Amino acid sequence: MSLLRLYGKALRQRADKVVLSQFKPPGLPTCEYDRQVLVEKRTYQKYCDMVGWDAGRPLHPCYLQMLSLPLQLKCLTTPKSPFPVMGLVHMGNRIRLSHTYEIGVPVHLYASYSGVRQHHRGWEIDITVSGRQERQRVYEATASYLVRVNAAHVKPEYNRSRRAKGDAPLVLPEGMAVCAELTASRGTGRRYAALSGDANPIHLSRLSASVMGFRKAIAHGMWSLAASGSVILKDAWQGPATQSGSLLLENRFMSPLMLPGKAQVYASPQSSKREFIVTNTSLSAAHLEGTLTFSP
Repeated sequence: MSLLRLYGKALRQRADKVVLSQFKPPGLPTCEYDRQVLVEKRTYQKYCDMVGWDAGRPLHPCYLQMLSLPLQLKCLTTPKSPFPVMGLVHMGNRIRLSHTYEIGVPVHLYASYSGVRQHHRGWEIDITVSGRQERQRVYEATASYLVRVNAAHVKPEYNRSRRAKGDAPLVLPEGMAVCAELTASRGTGRRYAALSGDANPIHLSRLSASVMGFRKAIAHGMWSLAASGSVILKDAWQGPATQSGSLLLENRFMSPLMLPGKAQVYASPQSSKREFIVTNTSLSAAHLEGTLTFSP
């Protein structure tokens, strides 16, 4: 099924408010969707140019997650799924890529629901994508999404008190230092949408974003993660210790990066486990925080 048809289904998908408003977690649909993909050189080069990565290096860990978007949409629009697609908030990722992955070899991707839990604003759901090359698992990634709903466990006064108090000042962990600045142009959202197929209106223009309640268009979270991940990986992906085992990239999204805009990448000192935070230039808010770990 084409992405256009999947987006059509997504627009028509409605929340099952009876199921989602209960105290107990909603049942996850039993489904699995798969597709075989091959990293196409020209498209991958454009992606690398957008996120600041050298295409001659090992595969960027975020790339297969971008290619898995149709499979994730199939899960979200599968029959009897109680979750709405429009209005979902991407909360974070856990991406593991094996050193045995070969760019020139097709990879078979599989996607399915893998978890659901309470969140103070609704339910947080997980979709896991795994990849196999010649029957060997070389990739596994879990994307978490927030379904905002007035469920029994959600307390309306929480959001009111949060707005009244305001966000706490941003305090960086000790030892973190700035290592790069990210620049997102006005057209970053449109260019990434053309590559990924993620044409959510909040990313495309000020006008289309305003219809969804945003004063400006915002950068795709997966672009922000990939671009900041490129900065950390350039330093870390060196030497024999990173040529075996696997790479694990984990993150949580905190606040959107408005377009056009700039952000700063802070990171802890070099080690097999490196933490990083992407902030606004005034250090008053974080856009995302993450961890990069190399495992033997």
